[in-house]
Amino acid sequence: MIFSPSLWVVPELKINTEKANSADTKIYLYAGGDESITMIEHIKSFKDSLISSEFVKEKSNINLSINKQGKHSETYWSDEFPKAIEWLFFNEKEV
Repeated sequence: MIFSPSLWVVPELKINTEKANSADTKIYLYAGGDESITMIEHIKSFKDSLISSEFVKEKSNINLSINKQGKHSETYWSDEFPKAIEWLFFNEKEV
């Protein structure tokens, strides 16, 4: 579960795939469109980088959730948290 990551700090974030065991990995990404001018662009790019990396294998699954009015605050994260938990642990269907 990754909420409102500070991707502008290191936009070219690299994942060390040598030590990664990604079998059956689920990643829930969340960002708010009102966090910064570049947040949506960065989170979509981050998702694309994950998908194209060795870290994400066939059994991995990524869900990207964007609230276009969302801000970088606990209020928005608390609204998203139940959705993330449901998808990560209780939802067997693909999104």
